[in-house]
Amino acid sequence: MVRGARVSSTRSQGVDAVLDVRVDKGTIAALGEGLDANGHRVVDGAGLVLAPAFVDPHVHLRVPGGEDEETIASGTEAAAAGGYCAILRDAEHRPGRRLGCGARVAGSRTRRRRR
Repeated sequence: MVRGARVSSTRSQGVDAVLDVRVDKGTIAALGEGLDANGHRVVDGAGLVLAPAFVDPHVHLRVPGGEDEETIASGTEAAAAGGYCAILRDAEHRPGRRLGCGARVAGSRTRRRRR
């Protein structure tokens, strides 16, 4: 049970309040103020935000070719530690690097607009 955390969920559910949350067998069983702990261990949620897991839709895992910066294992572990339940991997777009399909990323030039 988490007591006194700021609970935030999707707008359709309309929850954004300081509440207690009781979980039974991995499922949220009750939301409210002053809930009975019902024998559960109580975690002080004061000053914390309790939200559903997040999805990061744009992740660079630096693979292939950038494993010195990050690997798939280190990147996904970091995402999980940050509360993300899923990530959507974007390809590395560095000129001259080969993508997983064997294609090579071409260099690109950009021009700054004069004001």
